[in-house]
Amino acid sequence: MTLSDENSIILITGTELRHQFFIRQIHSKFPVKAVLTEKIQYPPLPKLSKTLQKEWDRFFRERDICERTLFALPKPSDSFSPPVSINIPNGKLNSPETLSHLERLEPGFIALFDSNLIGAKMMERFPDRIFNLHLGLTELYRGSSCNFWPIHDGHPEQLGATILKINRGIDTGDVVTQKGIELKPTDNFQALMGKVVITGVGLMLDTIDSWKNGTLRTKPLAKKGTLFLRNQFTPEAIHRVRTMADNGEISKRIADVL
Repeated sequence: MTLSDENSIILITGTELRHQFFIRQIHSKFPVKAVLTEKIQYPPLPKLSKTLQKEWDRFFRERDICERTLFALPKPSDSFSPPVSINIPNGKLNSPETLSHLERLEPGFIALFDSNLIGAKMMERFPDRIFNLHLGLTELYRGSSCNFWPIHDGHPEQLGATILKINRGIDTGDVVTQKGIELKPTDNFQALMGKVVITGVGLMLDTIDSWKNGTLRTKPLAKKGTLFLRNQFTPEAIHRVRTMADNGEISKRIADVL
């Protein structure tokens, strides 16, 4: 990979607190040229019972509270100019307009986090320059909400993050680096999910450092993990995890692996 100028880092991410944390952490260490943000939405839910609607709302309310505690935003860097900010209308990540934005920016490194799937034209235009922060270990879990499914499946020890070079599959690209999280007996399921984000952002920082130093290396994915789609994340799945938390099953699973 040929290095471009030091200001050629582009971020493509969402609009929530975790995405702000990702942006601010990277820009505190490296000069980010531009940030493209797109609001990510779950598919519309069917009409829910009052119980499941409360479960759904409670999950996101508690997630926000937990993330405000975990994701303390560093102060904006005084060393680098503020990045260009570009809002992408929902569903327009792979539009000609977005591709034109990126071509004008001439990125040397594109870092994705929680973005929609990148299309073939963008991959062809920027080969070997697009890297994704995946909230899961790709040999085990691929796709959406993979910092949730190991908890749901009773395997908290399989929580972790991966940085991969994207290809035309879903989280099947060559792996740059990956790491599991540190489990503690006091972790609740929201804290476990948040730890995966923190771990992944740290891995992306390491990846960008390797890219700038010319030492970035990848290895093929050893095996494809189970694929989870966004529409599989449902109130029923949340209710299962809530029940596991309330009856002590999650704490027991953590204790068993420590």
